[in-house]
Amino acid sequence: MFVVAAPWFCSSSCSTGGGGEEDFLLNYTKAVLWEGLNHLARRDAIQEGDGEALTDFWRTDMVLLWSRKHLQLFNSSHQLITGIEGFYPERIRQDMKWNRVLNLPGTSEGTVRNPKKMGRSVGSLSEELDRQRDKIL
Repeated sequence: MFVVAAPWFCSSSCSTGGGGEEDFLLNYTKAVLWEGLNHLARRDAIQEGDGEALTDFWRTDMVLLWSRKHLQLFNSSHQLITGIEGFYPERIRQDMKWNRVLNLPGTSEGTVRNPKKMGRSVGSLSEELDRQRDKIL
């Protein structure tokens, strides 16, 4: 993993914008990029039936649900996570973690995407970002 140890801006004024104010366009771009990458990773986890990754997504979703005042969903996700982490009996924990996606054939790769069954296909992240950029600019 690549981690930047020092600020990558050429000066402190570049980090906040020309007049010292916050760069709203940069913040919006970062938010859209994070949401897009998060969506792609979540779709991949669902298609693979990856219970560990789906549980991690529920953990990160709890922060967003709380900050956006979705308290019923927050409570449901809290119950799910506490149940999976040890509150429920072993058999129910196993079912809740690994049986969260539909696997019609019942095979180990039954949830992997089949383009013929997926219906409408969404373009790649770069295509979507290009379309959104054209709308903004």
